[in-house]
Amino acid sequence: MSSHGCLVGLLVFASCLPAFAAPKQPDLPRVESRVVEGTNDFRREQGLPSLRHNRALEETARAYAALMPRIGTFSHEADGTTPAVRASRHGYDHCAIAENIARQYSSQGFETTELARGLIDGWKQSPGHRRNMLDADMVETGVAVVPRTYKGHTDYFAVQLFGRPRSASVDFQVRNVAAAPVRYRVGDRAFTLAPRYTRTHTECAPRRLDFEGAAPQHFTTRKGDKFVVTSTRGEVTVRRE
Repeated sequence: MSSHGCLVGLLVFASCLPAFAAPKQPDLPRVESRVVEGTNDFRREQGLPSLRHNRALEETARAYAALMPRIGTFSHEADGTTPAVRASRHGYDHCAIAENIARQYSSQGFETTELARGLIDGWKQSPGHRRNMLDADMVETGVAVVPRTYKGHTDYFAVQLFGRPRSASVDFQVRNVAAAPVRYRVGDRAFTLAPRYTRTHTECAPRRLDFEGAAPQHFTTRKGDKFVVTSTRGEVTVRRE
């Protein structure tokens, strides 16, 4: 789940094996590594940077992947909390969190690459999961895949968390030294700043900054930016310090 709402998990069934055939057994640590690798391959294809592995996110994902089969509930709020709350409890100080979950089953079992590919491809094909995989604000990830034996068969619960730590937040200032109020937008939010006032913004990630009537009008914010608004003969000018 992300701040945009809940996502739908995946449940995959395959045909039954003959009684004499033993189900395939995946190497789960390698499955988890390949999910991270596959996610980063997908992001690079779309011109996005790779995600770093984060231990706290992995621990959060592992605890939740183990909880869902234990309590028999498959949802983003099976424990009555949210991904953000769970990540905080595991020590991840975040400004953004998103979560993908999946459940996969086959009476034939899965090879390592087969299970990893099934998770990645399933999430790619689901709009909400795909959005999380390609969220440009996210910089870290953690993955866990946990098996459950139920009525003689094994299925797999997977959780992938995406995060941006609070330390990566972007602080910037807007200072108005002009004689009139200045109007500007940070992303889709509008602000008005009176003369001789300064406002400090803290955003989770870089945002587009637009000043009304100013040249240049458009900026992309960076950590520590200071924007000074002046006016000469009624013409508004903004400079980045």
